[in-house]
Amino acid sequence: MQLRRVFTKTSKLNKFCRQSCRPNFSFFRGRNAGKPIGSHSVMLADKSTIYGLSKHKIRPGSMSDYLTCYDAYRRTLESRSSSELLGSWRCIFGDEDLAVHLWKFTKGYVSVDEVTNLKLNDHKVMGQEDLFARYCENRSNSLMLSFSFWKLPSRRPPRHIYELRSYALRAGTMLEWANNWTKAIKYRREANQEVGGFFTQIGRLYVVNHIWAYESLEARRIVRENTWLTPGWDLNVAYTVPLILKMDSTIMVTRVRRCRRRRDTYISCCGCSCACWSPKQQRMLVNVVVGGDELLFPPVKSLPVNIDFVLYVGAALSQQNGSVCAALYEQSLREMFGHDMAKAALFKAFFSSFVVTSAQDNVTLEHWKWMARDLQCKMNRLTYGNTTRIPTQYCTYSVWENKFPDELADGLTYGFCMPSLCSANDIEGILPNLQVYRALNLSYPKRELMCVPGYQPYAWWEYAHVHIVIAFIALLLIAVACATLADIRAKPLQRDTDRIAFRLLRNFSAIRSCRRLWFDGGSQSSVGCLHGIRVITMAWILLSHLVCYSQSVVNNVDELRRSYRESFLAQIIYNGTYRVATFFIISGALFSYSMLGRLRKTSPRNQLSWRFCLVIVLNRYLRLLPVYAFSIALLVGLLPHFSEFPTWYVVDPLRQCSRSWWKNLLYISNLEHVQLCMSWTWYLAADFQLFVLHLPVVLLLLKRPVVASLVTTVLLVCSAVVKAALVYARSYPPSLMLLVPIEGYNPNVANYTFDVYMKPYGWWGSYLVGMYFGYVLFGLKQHGVRPVWCHLAAALGVALKCLCLFSVYWTVQGWRSTAFDLAYVGLSPALWGLGWALVIFACHCNPSGLLNCFLGCRFWVPLSNMTYSCYLIHCIVIFAFLEPYAKSGVNGPFLPTYSHLETASIFGLILFASYLCSGVLFFLVEAPFDGIRSSLLRPWFRVDHREPDSSQETSPFRSEHAKMASGGDAQ
Repeated sequence: MQLRRVFTKTSKLNKFCRQSCRPNFSFFRGRNAGKPIGSHSVMLADKSTIYGLSKHKIRPGSMSDYLTCYDAYRRTLESRSSSELLGSWRCIFGDEDLAVHLWKFTKGYVSVDEVTNLKLNDHKVMGQEDLFARYCENRSNSLMLSFSFWKLPSRRPPRHIYELRSYALRAGTMLEWANNWTKAIKYRREANQEVGGFFTQIGRLYVVNHIWAYESLEARRIVRENTWLTPGWDLNVAYTVPLILKMDSTIMVTRVRRCRRRRDTYISCCGCSCACWSPKQQRMLVNVVVGGDELLFPPVKSLPVNIDFVLYVGAALSQQNGSVCAALYEQSLREMFGHDMAKAALFKAFFSSFVVTSAQDNVTLEHWKWMARDLQCKMNRLTYGNTTRIPTQYCTYSVWENKFPDELADGLTYGFCMPSLCSANDIEGILPNLQVYRALNLSYPKRELMCVPGYQPYAWWEYAHVHIVIAFIALLLIAVACATLADIRAKPLQRDTDRIAFRLLRNFSAIRSCRRLWFDGGSQSSVGCLHGIRVITMAWILLSHLVCYSQSVVNNVDELRRSYRESFLAQIIYNGTYRVATFFIISGALFSYSMLGRLRKTSPRNQLSWRFCLVIVLNRYLRLLPVYAFSIALLVGLLPHFSEFPTWYVVDPLRQCSRSWWKNLLYISNLEHVQLCMSWTWYLAADFQLFVLHLPVVLLLLKRPVVASLVTTVLLVCSAVVKAALVYARSYPPSLMLLVPIEGYNPNVANYTFDVYMKPYGWWGSYLVGMYFGYVLFGLKQHGVRPVWCHLAAALGVALKCLCLFSVYWTVQGWRSTAFDLAYVGLSPALWGLGWALVIFACHCNPSGLLNCFLGCRFWVPLSNMTYSCYLIHCIVIFAFLEPYAKSGVNGPFLPTYSHLETASIFGLILFASYLCSGVLFFLVEAPFDGIRSSLLRPWFRVDHREPDSSQETSPFRSEHAKMASGGDAQ
């Protein structure tokens, strides 16, 4: 091939690089990614010659004296060692009074040792060095090797100018640089402009120096513009610029004097003194210093670009003859290349999603970065034919060991961004090449290809389920309007004589919904503090989810985690799993409190009948079902087609809900080890399961309180033992961390979530404490406790909650104790529940206290009644805000950088929008269907119909004193 003619016969670089593309395909270049055969210097340089580059900053006005002294120093070194000066240059503008010298050490480091010995022990050399050093402000030098694919330094006509281009590369990118320049150098040889290419061995590492020669600055301009017109040069620039941290361009001049030629390797002045330069030769020169990222890219942070893998994917795709996908891929990417800031930024943003990483990242906290790569890929649209904008799809190909399914997978995952028009056959065609790119020795390999295209919002009318959801929403709006109008016109005496169908329809009245929204059981409510607790907990859940999901839309995830890890108070966010325990406590308390009230009003022969228990369970099921089902329909059938919703397969509602939505409606979605539809609603399933399992215990509390107390104690101990044993057996951390990883534990957060966090036994202790506290609260006299005991109870409750919340800080910092882990895992759910029980007890027994006045303020009442709807919809609102934020024009084609201030602002907006949307759900679905449920189930409870309601309320999201006192909902 033409590329291999560039290499010398002895080039060891050819052992590392190879041309893997077809000869007629010039866009991508594959390379051998096998194991290295040696150090970078062995692979990139084929000679033992060492070169030295010295830069001396001369005091103004001392250049002539300096050159005279340096010439004497040069002659002494050349006569007493095997070193020689290849050239001396002077920079007269920019870094003015800068002298540059290029030395050659023929015998390699042997020659370097000779010169070093002379500088340390030879008095003549030491004296001459001191003489020219007096004229220097500072000095620097480095030892370099010459790239094997560059020509040896050669002489040029005396009137040439020289350009020294220095590149400071990112660590670990020298091989990628060399791989690209093996081809790029042939574009620069047409005008005989190359002088030498070097990379440092001693000095500032990962620095490359290229020296070019031109007849004049005008000739330089013409040559460089012609190079940019050469096909393929822009591609090499696009590949190499992301590797650069900083680069310098310096124009230099020198003059030839009549002196003895030592060898043909002299450049121009043959090592003679340049002190006699004429003023005509002191031409205006430019020294430009720019940051590598700021040269072609906006000054923003982005995910690292794996250029090596990018080239390999392109080369593999090009091997498919006649592939429309390959042609589309090549032509669309060509639109990104060019010496243009916007195009280069788009190029880097597009390829930032290309990565090869461990398959373990799919189940650890690194999976948030996969979501970020997916979003980064779909933020860009590929230009095809200068007019057509093609959307993209993100593909992941995983290969891992499947011998032990329960253990952490060992393998690789390839991530790459492709045009959405690429078919499954096109993508599957490159998979064999990907497996060669990184070889794996697996005994029982398992492979999985996952390609997820972005949504097409403009094609919503093609889906029948969209029309069904829209029609149902329209029907609800009509029902609300008609019911409100009928409720306004109806006379009070006529309302009880209406037919059953008309009475059910009137539950959609906005007037009745407003009454439900503001009803709190009257001014004498003794547990009004639950309103404030419920709203504050909901806001806490929303904030934790916001920060958690923010990891998938920012480019500085590691910095975000580091800042939270170092902050003690940040445990409120990253150890916020106890926020959901509060709802389990409230649910258990309301369950036993309202159930005992219902049983005391029911005839003894019906208290333990199977029909009564069945109606209790049915009432609980129907209480939460309508809004839940409507939220699923809204999420799956409507929202993805009207917004840029998350399409990463882990959280994609279309993918997760298409087959498992019925499990949500049966409250069994948390029992299977798979991704959930509306994953944040796992709580509803766990809470319903605990409700059914503990119904016999609550019935026993009424008949046999002592036996029931003993059973509760035994179950409480079992809950601690089961959870602690499971966490210990699988080496899980003491608390689920979805934001900050903890070293030394099993990092598989996916298994931790499914095995412990989402299961009923994970929060069994909190539910048991809440259930028994409801029993105690039911028989407690409100005014029989002194205020001082209320204050002590509140203080102790806050202390217990702080103990649970802030005890993992030292574990996060690296301290580990098995005894502490087991105690924390087993006891913390019960202690958290006990803390809230003491706080509620203090508010209940001291209604006029400051704490109860705050938590029981009527301001919380409407927000508290909308908490259930807010819980269902808050993550949808988070997605709706994060997607536009990530794709905003402020950040360009890159993902934004995480900021605490921006997150706080977004939190306020999302909290407001969530409750606003929950208000719509409340008026359209929750309040009307709640009234219908109460009307249909009232006869089954055999209670006087004059009561406010005869159905039972056990949901932690919405409760009032009247419900608890009478066991029913307020009409």
